[in-house]
Amino acid sequence: MGRHSAFGRILQTAVLAGLCVMGLISEPMLAATTGSLTVMWNANTTDSDLAGYRVYISTDSGVFSLTPAQAAAVATTRVVNPPATQTLITSLDPTKVYWIAVTCFDTSANESGFSNVMSGQPRDVTAPTTSMTGPAAGATLFGTVTVSATATDDVAVVGVQFKVDGNNIGAEDTSSPFSILWDTTTVTNASHAVSAVARDAAGNMTTSTRTVTVNNPDTTPPTVSVSAPAPGAVVLGAVSVTANASDNVGVAGVQFLVDGVSYGAEDTVAPYAISWNTASLINGIHTLSARARDAANNRTTSSAVSVTVNNPDLTPPSVAMTAPTNGTTVGGVVIVSANASDNMGVAGVQFRIDGADLGSEDTTAPYALTWSTTTASNGLHTLAAVARDAAGNRTTSIAFNVTVNNTDLTPPTVSMFAPTGGVTLTGTTVLSASAADNIGVIAVQFMLDGSNLGSVLLAAPYNYTWDTTSVPNGLHTLAASARDAAGNETTSTSITITLDNTQAGACGAGLDPDGDGVCAPADNCPTVYNPTQANTDGDNEGGDACDITVVSPTNGNLSCADAPPTIVWTPETYHLFKVLVGSTVSYSIKVSSGKKMLVTTSWTMPANKWSTICKSAKPFIFIKVLGKNPNSKWFEYSESAPLVVK
Repeated sequence: MGRHSAFGRILQTAVLAGLCVMGLISEPMLAATTGSLTVMWNANTTDSDLAGYRVYISTDSGVFSLTPAQAAAVATTRVVNPPATQTLITSLDPTKVYWIAVTCFDTSANESGFSNVMSGQPRDVTAPTTSMTGPAAGATLFGTVTVSATATDDVAVVGVQFKVDGNNIGAEDTSSPFSILWDTTTVTNASHAVSAVARDAAGNMTTSTRTVTVNNPDTTPPTVSVSAPAPGAVVLGAVSVTANASDNVGVAGVQFLVDGVSYGAEDTVAPYAISWNTASLINGIHTLSARARDAANNRTTSSAVSVTVNNPDLTPPSVAMTAPTNGTTVGGVVIVSANASDNMGVAGVQFRIDGADLGSEDTTAPYALTWSTTTASNGLHTLAAVARDAAGNRTTSIAFNVTVNNTDLTPPTVSMFAPTGGVTLTGTTVLSASAADNIGVIAVQFMLDGSNLGSVLLAAPYNYTWDTTSVPNGLHTLAASARDAAGNETTSTSITITLDNTQAGACGAGLDPDGDGVCAPADNCPTVYNPTQANTDGDNEGGDACDITVVSPTNGNLSCADAPPTIVWTPETYHLFKVLVGSTVSYSIKVSSGKKMLVTTSWTMPANKWSTICKSAKPFIFIKVLGKNPNSKWFEYSESAPLVVK
């Protein structure tokens, strides 16, 4: 038997043939070039007529069981002349194992038998060639893209491994065309090196690389949480508020919030923190949160952390008297009031007269009380307000001086002197009154038809500019009321004036009965004052002032007997409706089961009064309302809808 070596196995020992004796050959050596083996053997030193050596090469080991003459017909042979004892065999297939033996022959052509037979496999030392074909160099990529390459080898390419920044993209592609799908979202938005590594069976490798830019839209928001202070903590003074934030691409900034409102500037550099001055808030429970933002403006707000602020309050409230006026004379019942504020909150305001408490502390703004001045002596008194906060800090306002005079039983005198009674007024006019009192007049109020006109006048001269166009034309009364500090009040003798803003003279007698300045027959509602002549529904049946309106029916508390006349069918049901017209006039109502008036009743009732219709459970009825003017409208009523104009 032979022996194994790193490159093959010895099949047999040297064989003598004739006079030539062949020694042992060594195991073939790998050459430096692809497909080459170096064969070496021991020199024949015994034969003086040695002519040469013959090297036999075959991929079939069975060849060497033949005689050299037989083997020469099927094996590759090479003659090597002495004194050389080695030869380089090239152009071999690196994927195959070759069997090699050597013989020697003399000058008489006698050839020895085979030496020992050795095996060897030539190596492949030529690396593949490869070139990236996609993506293009310098390309900007996003999403999933195809990475591809071409590769060739002198023997064969067994696979191409694609990589990004030296890290494998999936498995090696072992068949051409060589490509793979790459999800670019697995790397950051930045410049990256994409490469293809081609490999042959001998392990030779070649790398082709391209640089690309990944720019995927960032839709993933950051994560963020408040790390300090701890939930439920009691804090005071300056407190460090911190947060942890992270993002798949990068955090651009963290904005802290107190009670949902941004506090301070956004922190753009980790660690994310801010100093919080708790003294800027009132004592109590407050919430802290953090809002993280990435460069793509994705935002996340953390869960809120509740803490309790408990700062010692050393700041007193501020307070100022607002009524009665400093230096005034008062009597009867007056309002005493003050304004108060505090950095934490006002707990209450206590009013004082001459240093003593006046009534109970007022704990709710606006701070005021009603003071009966009869509880104080006539004369000079001081009024002040003491504001208190929850920490017990107190502030006393500047005192107001007032004079109490409850012995004044003399009312003021007042009279109107402009306009004079009996005049006709148009447009804008000035009302004037004179008033006097034994102590002093504190207010004058003009009155129109018994109701206040304009604002109260607190000082002479008592004049009021009145726009008469805001009042209907016709007769009206004017008066003035004067009041003193003791509450005594006098109303002047009324004067009667006539308002005429209608330009009636331009219409002529009887052509503008409603006094709106629009002459008949152009007036679309001659009985109702309507200078604008509005007719929003465009019904050509009179302006809005004369239109008839029916309020939606409703099931009320009336029965059919409460508001006759009625139409009664069996079974009996009832519905209420209300008719409004532009002026207080009577109107006529006709009710039928259809516009053809197959069943009809009618009656006349005052305007703006509820009327009752008793009807059977028919799908609808019609109501026809006839007003004072020659216009009328149908209104359809059904069980599920309000009255509508038909």
